[in-house]
Amino acid sequence: MNTPARRGWRAALIVGGLAFAAALAFEQRYAPDIEEAMRARVRDRMEPFADALRGAVQRRIGVIVGLRSFVDGRRTRAALDAEFPAYARGAVVGTAGIRAIELIEGGRITMIEPLAGNEPALGFDLARDPRPRVRADYARALSARRPLVTGPVRLVDGGTALLLRLRLGDRDGFPEIATVVLDVPTILADAGIPDARSGLRLAVVMTDGSLLGGDALRPDERPEQIAIPVEQVEWSLQGAPVEGWARAASGWRLAIRGTLAALVLVLALVAFAIGSREDRLVRAAAQAGSTLDLALRAGRMGVLQVDPRTGAIRWSGPASVIFGFDSAGVPDAMERVYAMMAREDAQRLRRSLREALAGEREHLVEEFRLQPDEGAARWVLLVAHIERGPDGRAKRVAGAVADVTERHAMEEQLRQSQLLEAVGKLAGGVAHDFNNLLTAITGFAELARARAAECEGPAAAAVVEDLQQVIASAQRGASLTGQLLAFSRRAPAPATRVDLSRAVSELQPILERLFSGRVEILAHLANDLPDIRAEMGQLTQVILNLLVHARDAMPEGGTVTVRTFHVPAGSGRRPIDAPPGAWGCLEVQDAPSAHAGEAAAAGLGLAVVHGAVENAGGHITVQPAPTTGSIFRVYLPLWHDPA
Repeated sequence: MNTPARRGWRAALIVGGLAFAAALAFEQRYAPDIEEAMRARVRDRMEPFADALRGAVQRRIGVIVGLRSFVDGRRTRAALDAEFPAYARGAVVGTAGIRAIELIEGGRITMIEPLAGNEPALGFDLARDPRPRVRADYARALSARRPLVTGPVRLVDGGTALLLRLRLGDRDGFPEIATVVLDVPTILADAGIPDARSGLRLAVVMTDGSLLGGDALRPDERPEQIAIPVEQVEWSLQGAPVEGWARAASGWRLAIRGTLAALVLVLALVAFAIGSREDRLVRAAAQAGSTLDLALRAGRMGVLQVDPRTGAIRWSGPASVIFGFDSAGVPDAMERVYAMMAREDAQRLRRSLREALAGEREHLVEEFRLQPDEGAARWVLLVAHIERGPDGRAKRVAGAVADVTERHAMEEQLRQSQLLEAVGKLAGGVAHDFNNLLTAITGFAELARARAAECEGPAAAAVVEDLQQVIASAQRGASLTGQLLAFSRRAPAPATRVDLSRAVSELQPILERLFSGRVEILAHLANDLPDIRAEMGQLTQVILNLLVHARDAMPEGGTVTVRTFHVPAGSGRRPIDAPPGAWGCLEVQDAPSAHAGEAAAAGLGLAVVHGAVENAGGHITVQPAPTTGSIFRVYLPLWHDPA
C-alpha cells in the first residue's frame, strides 16, 4: 500500500543512509591509527615464530654443509661409498624432517639414504628431466657456491618437500652435488606453526606467492608479513588474528563496527525500496551496472583512481559532481583540483601524497574545502590507499571521496546548541541570584511603605506611591527570573492548551510598537492549526526573542516573515529538518542581510528560546543562509486531552 506514511518512511531511510555514510567516513579517519597499532602488536607476536622458522631452516642447512665437509674429507670414492650410508642415516635420525639425503653425479642420483621407499629416484637424470624447472634448479646448483633452496615439490610417496642442494668440491670420480630432502610439515611443526594458543592464523608463503604451509590466508584478510631470507630466496611469514582485525580491536572500534552494521542495513533497505517501488531508480541501477554504484550516488560518494605519473583521474559515481568537472580528456586533472582548494589545503594534500608515493604511508585520509568555478563551496573527504607494483613503486592511488558539507553544517549547529546550553546554565544561575536580591528589595520596600503610610502629609503619600512602583517593578523582575529559571529547568511551569496562531496575532500590536516601523512583519497564520501544548508565558518569550533577534539581524530594516502551520505525522510535504511525529510549527524568517551570517550566533535571547522550547518538549532548528535569510523553525507538541 503506497500510503504517505510509507513514502515518508522511505525518504527517512534514504536520508538516514546519507547520514550514516557521513558518520562512517568521519570514523574511518581514525581507523588507520587503530589498525596500525593492532598490526604492530600482531607483528610482535609473530616475531618468535619467524625466528623459530629461521632457526629450523638454518639447522637443516647446517646438515648439508656438514655433508659437504664429510664428502670432501673422504680421500677415495670407495671410502665415500662405504661410509656414506652410516653418515646419512645418522643425519636423518639426528635431525627431524629429513626425508632423504642424495648424492648427484653427472646429473644422476647415484646414492640415496634411506634407500627403502626411494628406489624410483635412484639413477634419476636431473639434467635430462622433461620438466624445465627441474633442469633449471640443477643448473643453478652447479653454479652456486652457497646452499640453494628450491621447492616446494610434490613427492612420489606423498607430501611436500624442500630441496637443499649444495655444490661439492671439484674432484674427478666424486659426486658434484649433495641434496637434502626436507619434509615441509616437520619444519613448520619445529617452528611451532600453526599454534592455536597464539591467537594467530599463520602462513608461510614463498616468493611466488604459493603457500608453503600453515593457514591459508585470503588477501582480503590483509595479513601482516615478516620477511624471512633463506639463502638466495626470501619467504614471508603472514599472520592475522584468529577472530579478524575488527574483532581484535573491538575495544577501540566498537563504534565503527556499529556504524558499519547500520550502513549495511540502510543500504539493504535502500536496495529493497529501489527494487520494489522506484522504477526510475531501477532503470538507473541497470544503466549504472550495479547497485553499489547507485548506493554511492545516493550517499554523495564516488570512487577514483589517480595516476601518480600523469596526474590523470578516473572516477565513478558522483565524483565529477563533487569536484565540479568531468575528468575525461583532462591529462593533469589533479592540478585543476589543487587550483580549486585553499592554499594550505592544497599544500597539505600535496605533502601527504608525496609521503604516500615515497612509501612513508600506505593510506591517505584528508579533508579539504573545494570552491568550484560554479556553485557553492563544499567540504570533501578523501580516503585512499596506494597500490604498488612488485618493485615497490606506486602504480596508482585508489580511494573514495564523499561530500561532507552537511556534516560540517551539523557540527556547526551542534556547537551552537552547546553554546546555547552553556548560556542557559549561566542565565539560570544569574536568575537564581537575582531572585534573591529581588526578594530583599521587595521586603525592605514593603517595610518602608508601611512606615511611610504611618506618616502624614503630601510627601509621605508621594513616598508611598514611589515605593509601590518599586514593589511592582520587583514583582515584574521576579516574573522574568521565574521564566529564566523555568528555561534552565530549575522551576518548570505547567503547560496549557494554546492556539499558536492566536498567540502570534495577539502579540502583533506590541511588536509593531516594539519595532517602531523599522521592520515590517508579514504574518501567514494557519486558521485550522490544532492546539499545541505550551506554557503561555514561555511561548510569548519565544516569539518575542525570535522577532527581536530577526530585527537585530537587519539593522538597515527589512521584512520578517512569520508562519504557523501544521506538520502531520507521515506527511510527504514535511520540512526536511522536522523531527518524527506530528507538530505545530512556528517559523520566523528574516530578510537577506550582510549580518545574516550572525543569525545562528548565541545570545541570552536565543538561549531563553532554546531552553523554553526544550521545556515544552519541542525542537528548534536554524538554517543560516546569506542569500535567503535565516530561518528559525520551532516545533511544538500538539495538545492531547487527558485520558
